[in-house]
Amino acid sequence: MGNYSYDIKQGKFVSKKQGKRFFQMASNDSFVGWDTQDVSADASIYPQLVQMVSRSRDLERNNDYIVNYLRLLKANVIGPNGIKLTACRKSRNGRVDKTFNGAVEKAWRMAGKLKHSPSACGKQTRKDIGDMAMARLAVDGEAIIYHRPGFRQNKWRYAVQFIDSMRLDWRVNGMLSNGNRGKMGVEVDEDDRPIAYHVLKAHPSEGLFGWNIRQPEYDRILAEHITHLYVIERPGQTRGITWLASSGMRARMLDKFEEAVCVGARVAASKMAFYKPNEEYEGDLPGDEDSSANLRQEVEPGMLELLPRGLDMETFDPNFPPANLEEFHKVISRGIASGVGANYNHVFSNYEGVNYSSLREAKLVDRDAWRTLQKFYVEHFEEIWFTRWAEIQQLNADSGIDAEKLRALIDEDCYRFTARGWQWVDPLKEVNANIQAIGAGLTSPQRVIEETSGEDPAVILEEIREFNFMAGDDVSLNYQEPPAPAEAESTKKKDKEDEDE
Repeated sequence: MGNYSYDIKQGKFVSKKQGKRFFQMASNDSFVGWDTQDVSADASIYPQLVQMVSRSRDLERNNDYIVNYLRLLKANVIGPNGIKLTACRKSRNGRVDKTFNGAVEKAWRMAGKLKHSPSACGKQTRKDIGDMAMARLAVDGEAIIYHRPGFRQNKWRYAVQFIDSMRLDWRVNGMLSNGNRGKMGVEVDEDDRPIAYHVLKAHPSEGLFGWNIRQPEYDRILAEHITHLYVIERPGQTRGITWLASSGMRARMLDKFEEAVCVGARVAASKMAFYKPNEEYEGDLPGDEDSSANLRQEVEPGMLELLPRGLDMETFDPNFPPANLEEFHKVISRGIASGVGANYNHVFSNYEGVNYSSLREAKLVDRDAWRTLQKFYVEHFEEIWFTRWAEIQQLNADSGIDAEKLRALIDEDCYRFTARGWQWVDPLKEVNANIQAIGAGLTSPQRVIEETSGEDPAVILEEIREFNFMAGDDVSLNYQEPPAPAEAESTKKKDKEDEDE
């Protein structure tokens, strides 16, 4: 039917007119075997949820490239120092309340250290929690964090606890006794707003460690105590999808391909030969024989020996490596890098053929992707965590923070989070460009500091003042504005002439 279309008015198939455009992807004769059916977001996740997560976790454990991607993800989103809080509440006279803001920042910083671990297990810092959240987002497609206000095991009376996404029972579905609906373990109302989470008391495999898992037992945790962190890709989506869904198959194929290549290399390196009877063969096999009367002989490097009469030798020399080995590896690995949204050169540690311009372009694209994930993490978890923590500190006498001011800080939204920044590959050029941009009014020193170092500008200024106070008149720092590019070239030329003289 490729040359015909159905005319509704005439009630029959008619020949297609020349020059008329059709959607080729929907043409029945264009992609034979591409049979699809459109279903809702949850209907597409439900039958494959456990299998997808299981396979993704296997790649997380055993695939070197996925391990490196996860390492890059945590290093670029959370960074070496984690996400930093800056409180910026002003007093009634309009000036920044440095004393109060500093107290809040110090308390939040101390509450994230291992000494006062913010995790219920007592084993993680706030940075560790951020790293795990990003890893679980990528591998499982979702991170489920249980907020526990009033926690008595640390000074700040607040802790969070990760819940394995496989404990959110995907079998809880349909209408519930209270009139709400269950969607893969999430209880939702008529607007698809989460009401509660039905969590198994233990992972289905925990029977090994003493848990009785024959009869599933649930904890119904209200949604107000849960942060369900996942990227919503379609309307009505209730559970997250692993970020490795599209590239996981390629990663698995590349893994098995490399295994086959290694086996082939070992076979090729182990040179072998076979004795072959000729027309002079009389039926007696000289030398050592095995139980099957097959002649077996081991040789040493550099040894030459006369073959027994009646036997010729046939060597086994496989053709290795294959001619298209590198090209095939690049094609598959580029697909994997595209699927996870990271730079191919970084994930696969391959900088062959990379020049300054291409590396610069790749880094710019990469950093925009990392900043997008930083923004997502801050808005969907870090800010929620901080506001809930601050509510408890208003009632916590051990916090030492003014409760009224802390309440105003939250109500007036006088705080922000700063994620890590990046230095450029050529620091001198970057500094010169930033100075010119500031001079032209295209940016501000505060924004430059935050984007390049991820530090709070107020902290940088305070450190400079402290240094100048300590140095006094003993140290003189000569701050000079770098010359313009043309002036810099002229200065460089003049310095060269003076040096020659």
